[in-house]
Amino acid sequence: MMSDKKLRRYGAIVDDGEAVIDSNAVSKKDRVVKVGRLVGLGVFSLVMCALGTKWDFNDNLKKIPFTSLSSSNAVTLKDVIDAYAFFEFSEHEKQDITLEPNLNMIVSWTLENGWEGYALGKTSDGVTDAYQIHGQRYLNRIRRVLEFSKASLPKYFPERFLENSKPFRFHVGMNDYTLLECANPYTGVRCTDMPKGTFFAGTIPNEYKTLLPQLRPFPNMNLLECFTTFVSNGPSCDWFTVTPESACEPSKDDWVTAHRSEGLMLWDKDFSSLKNKLVWRGSDYGFMPIFQGCERGCSARDFLKQEMEKGNLSRQDDAASIIEKKGSASIPPRLFAALLSQAHPGLMDVKYVMKTSEDFQELENLHPGLATVDGMTKCEIASYRYHIDLGGNGGTTWTGTIDKLAMPGLLFHHSTPMMDSYFGSLNAGEHYVAIKEDLSDLEEKIEYYENNLQEAEKIAKAGQAWVRHFISQEGQADAIRSEFVDQMKDHVQDYNDDTNSLTFEEAVKDVSNGSLMASKIHDEKKKIDERLKSVSISLLTSGAEGDFR
Repeated sequence: MMSDKKLRRYGAIVDDGEAVIDSNAVSKKDRVVKVGRLVGLGVFSLVMCALGTKWDFNDNLKKIPFTSLSSSNAVTLKDVIDAYAFFEFSEHEKQDITLEPNLNMIVSWTLENGWEGYALGKTSDGVTDAYQIHGQRYLNRIRRVLEFSKASLPKYFPERFLENSKPFRFHVGMNDYTLLECANPYTGVRCTDMPKGTFFAGTIPNEYKTLLPQLRPFPNMNLLECFTTFVSNGPSCDWFTVTPESACEPSKDDWVTAHRSEGLMLWDKDFSSLKNKLVWRGSDYGFMPIFQGCERGCSARDFLKQEMEKGNLSRQDDAASIIEKKGSASIPPRLFAALLSQAHPGLMDVKYVMKTSEDFQELENLHPGLATVDGMTKCEIASYRYHIDLGGNGGTTWTGTIDKLAMPGLLFHHSTPMMDSYFGSLNAGEHYVAIKEDLSDLEEKIEYYENNLQEAEKIAKAGQAWVRHFISQEGQADAIRSEFVDQMKDHVQDYNDDTNSLTFEEAVKDVSNGSLMASKIHDEKKKIDERLKSVSISLLTSGAEGDFR
């Protein structure tokens, strides 16, 4: 029997020890945002092609033997479902913040059905066409998690996935960062009632072992495609290749290709020849809005609007005045860096890149000079001596840190209370220069390293060496060991699922006392493409003319 607290999370009324599902338990707010609550429940199904398991995988990473689980540590399907509900249905205190949808999935393996992804929803929720839009927007995240799971788990834990093996399941969160009030690194509150069986493929708090004691990291979403290729013994992914500096010369035939390159600018270049400025181009994202509220957590546009409406700032304030009035600790970090750049144009060149001329003009009307509609290519950015990876929505840049470490310049790493899966192998002062969260020491440190170029170059070269190792065969094996195998092994050993006789949908209904429903996640786009292909073949065969205007 589930606790009263968990039943309420599922949308049930608890009265005198009896749980009754209330069809009105979903609030108006829930109905408005339920697009983000079901991860496309029942609308998009992931039909994955076989990755072609190759058992001649290099032995850089040893397979983990599977042994009998300990009953005291056993993890059940109920734990996994509770973990999903914990992330999916938790309420947020800061209702003034526009939230990204909750993105959760249960990864499931059974002998009969192989690898599948499932979404859960309250039985009182319906399914609408809106879920399809949500599902298609985030389908790449779902695909990456499933494909990596399918390729890696049987490789590293082969004895767990045999003909007589029980079902295997775990929950994985896929948001930019952990959208839980109890995961707020600024309050010290802990997620003490967090269930077992949960992994997270986005940004998590540095102190996750304390704040989220049951959570285990999963490789960062942007690394999964490359890691899947490595596990499958395929060629290096496009991102883990090096774009030569010669490809950036306009006279070269491949100049256009280089400007669209997905590779790394891992150049061995004379440090003193680089442009002696800090450069940054990026989006006007908020900064951990669930944790910070609409001040430091707002986008530049929303922050400036809010402060002007309150009378704290005016359109006549220059950059120095805004910094003096608000202070570094009260300004969103990306906006503070852009303002600092205006105040010290000889030291840095920091600007937002707006997607449309309308967005650009809106920010320009609030405070001119903060943005541009023309971004910089990697080739252009790599020609500068100093870089910074200003934290975005989740407090980091996901894998943007790797891109900038690869460049010949020195990285000033924005130190926030959040981390991505690969951060554990990076060290401040060795691979990068740490900058305070409020950026109050940025100007000082640029000036220091500009006067100590040898020290700056040494750190920059060490950062490049870290990248060279990370993208190598040995480095990827090391990363997968620490970021995945070491995190997953206890769950593989301890997970015990005796629901062989039930479908997953039946098992979820049984475990949740009927309060939750499960639906297999379908790849609707793939189905549509297949239907269009079938129609085209049919038209060609019949000699009819099709009008696809």
